[in-house]
Amino acid sequence: MSIIYVIAQAAQQTSGEDPLASWIIAIGTLLAVIVAVVLSVAPQISTYLTRPIFKVDFKNEEPYCRTTIEGYWIRLRVVNSGKSVAKNCEGKMVRIIDASTNQERKDFDPIVLRWVGSTIDKPIDINRNEDEYLDIIQTNVLIEKQFLIRAAGIEKNPMGINLHPPRRDYFLHVELYGANVEPKFVEVELRDAKEDDKIRVTIREMSSVKK
Repeated sequence: MSIIYVIAQAAQQTSGEDPLASWIIAIGTLLAVIVAVVLSVAPQISTYLTRPIFKVDFKNEEPYCRTTIEGYWIRLRVVNSGKSVAKNCEGKMVRIIDASTNQERKDFDPIVLRWVGSTIDKPIDINRNEDEYLDIIQTNVLIEKQFLIRAAGIEKNPMGINLHPPRRDYFLHVELYGANVEPKFVEVELRDAKEDDKIRVTIREMSSVKK
């Protein structure tokens, strides 16, 4: 319904009255319609403007990469750049692709990853303008020719999933999601994987992680 139509209809209904009064009534009717529409959509607008937003970044330096007595750790930094708390956030590795053959590993299934700052392996909340680090993959001094994927709440390989892929160059597809935040899909490109101090990682956002 156009503004001109609303005014014209209201004016016609009061055509027998004083013209100035008719137009005042018509404009009042229009304002009432506008107020009603604004009030009806105000909650949705407020929710959108104050929503949490995932932002993901990585640099080839600490604290994104860190050496410990256990090995070499690679983590993504997940920032909530929105205006409210991101609830029940999780990160999931959904696909491992061999960079040399562009073939997906068939011995791996999607699995939830571990938040660095969490003392329990459960979804976490991320406050506005705060960040958390998500473990993606690590090397291990006892397993020199393999990577180790740190799955949340799991110490051994679950249900036949290989959490120790050989040390090669990979594309890792990661999904970030929460109860009240739009999912974020990231491809992690892992290069020069044979030596810890030469590993190079780049990330790029994707529209989805579907094939």
